[in-house]
Amino acid sequence: MKYLTTFLFLFFSLAVKSQQFSVMTYNIRCGHCDDNNSNNWKSRKEMLLSVIKNHNPDILGLQEIIPLQLTYLKTNLPDYNYFGTGRNADGTDEGCYIFYKRNVLTIDSIHSGTKWYSSTPDVPGSNDMGDLYNRIVTFARFKAIKTNKYFYHFNTHLTYLDSIQIRYIDFLSGIIKNRNMQDPFILTGDFNADELSPAIKELKKNFTSEKLVDTYRKIDPTGVISTFNFFTGKTDGKKIDYIFIEADKFNTVHAGCDSTELNGKYPSDHNSINAVIQLK
Repeated sequence: MKYLTTFLFLFFSLAVKSQQFSVMTYNIRCGHCDDNNSNNWKSRKEMLLSVIKNHNPDILGLQEIIPLQLTYLKTNLPDYNYFGTGRNADGTDEGCYIFYKRNVLTIDSIHSGTKWYSSTPDVPGSNDMGDLYNRIVTFARFKAIKTNKYFYHFNTHLTYLDSIQIRYIDFLSGIIKNRNMQDPFILTGDFNADELSPAIKELKKNFTSEKLVDTYRKIDPTGVISTFNFFTGKTDGKKIDYIFIEADKFNTVHAGCDSTELNGKYPSDHNSINAVIQLK
């Protein structure tokens, strides 16, 4: 009995120390972009909500979310808190919001925030790096309630202009590397760059020492995948949405891509990427 008790104690201790988290990244297509066609937000919001609920992520990085959509999701995802702001100076327009389950994670708001891709990243609405749109990265430092371990989640939407993507990648890399607390990090987002692009190669080069890992490719190294469906089911074999982790700090337990459609109707013009990771 003594040995059984010891075994059970060690088993449950290890289980607690190696807590798993489900992660999701999803560009949900801005809520006003399709007001004049059949892909408008009203017609697809329930389907999109069902995709999120079906995966039931502990932490969720969203891109292109405007106030209208934020209100809908926070009302219909009552188990979640959220963090972030819109990309305009007054906090409106699209944001890279992070939703997280309040019974799984708590946020360290002192070491969380939003940076603008510009020479003045702490000035809301600033933009002088060559893009037509304001671009942001929202980040949050979380503590796992069960284990008291900390990690960061960075969530972004990168420029689609190939000519300046490297500049944006280097900016993003600097923000991550210079985080106030050097805890492990997760990086999610729509990078507007496929896996063979100079931008993604630059990102991995910038984090060579951290051994940056694409969770999807950890599970499916060679499979053909498309994450931008253009509301048509388009399959061009390009993955531009990612969940990255540090290989030495997390294990990838599972990963997948959700390409839900119903009678030719899609919840977004992107497919979501989902993963289950384990904090070592």
